[in-house]
Amino acid sequence: MAILVTDGERYQLYRSQTGRIERGPVKAELLYEVAGVPLRPQQLVALLLGAPLLPPGAQAADAEVGPAGSLRLHWLGASLAFDPEGRLRSYTEHPGDSGKVQVEVHYDEYDEQAFARRVDLVFPAVGLRAVVEFREVELNPQLPLALFRLQAAERGGASSRGAPQ
Repeated sequence: MAILVTDGERYQLYRSQTGRIERGPVKAELLYEVAGVPLRPQQLVALLLGAPLLPPGAQAADAEVGPAGSLRLHWLGASLAFDPEGRLRSYTEHPGDSGKVQVEVHYDEYDEQAFARRVDLVFPAVGLRAVVEFREVELNPQLPLALFRLQAAERGGASSRGAPQ
C-alpha cells in the first residue's frame, strides 16, 4: 500500500513496506514510477474529476451522433463520448498515429450535481485497471495545506498519532 499526496509542485509518498515518507518535486513520471500509471498527476486528477485534458497537439477530427442523441467527438489522439443528457461517459486517449490506447476511462453513477461517482480507468499498455468510487463529493471546498502533508506513525511502539494522516 502507498499513499501519495501533492500540492501540485511537491509530493510526499508513504510506502507501507518501509514506513517512510519520500519527498520531492512533482515530475511528469511520478505516477508511473509509483504505480505504473502512464499519466502526469494533473492529467489523472482531471480524468477523475471528469474534465480530461486533451493531449498536446490534439486536433479536431470529426463528430458522430449516436442513438437517442448521444455524441462522440474525435480528435487526433483522443475521443470523448457523451450521453443524450450531455454527461461525459468515456474518454479514450491514443497518442500519435499508433492507434494504441494509452488510457480508457468510463464514467458512471452520476449524482444530482452531474458528478460521476464511479470512474473506471484502464491502461492497456501496462495491464493496469483501477476503479474509483466517490462516496461523498464536495465541489470546490477550501482545504488546509496541512491536508497535503503526511506524517508517519512511529514504528515499533504505540503511537498516539496512529496511521499516516
